[in-house]
Amino acid sequence: MAARIVDSYTYSPEQAKPLIIKYIRQGKTVEEAMNLVGKHKRTYEYYLKDPQFHETIKSIRRKETLK
Repeated sequence: MAARIVDSYTYSPEQAKPLIIKYIRQGKTVEEAMNLVGKHKRTYEYYLKDPQFHETIKSIRRKETLK
């Protein structure tokens, strides 16, 4: 498992979601993106319940499959 970059600071969901999107756009895996924001992969699954976040992630994935 990759080491977490963030030690003592935890991002709020409002701060974490844009960063997760940014990292996934950069080609990072979900696990890598979540580690970079100091969150567990299960939190990503919870965030997918947010329709806007979910649609953004789906859009990124669609673009990746078209490459």
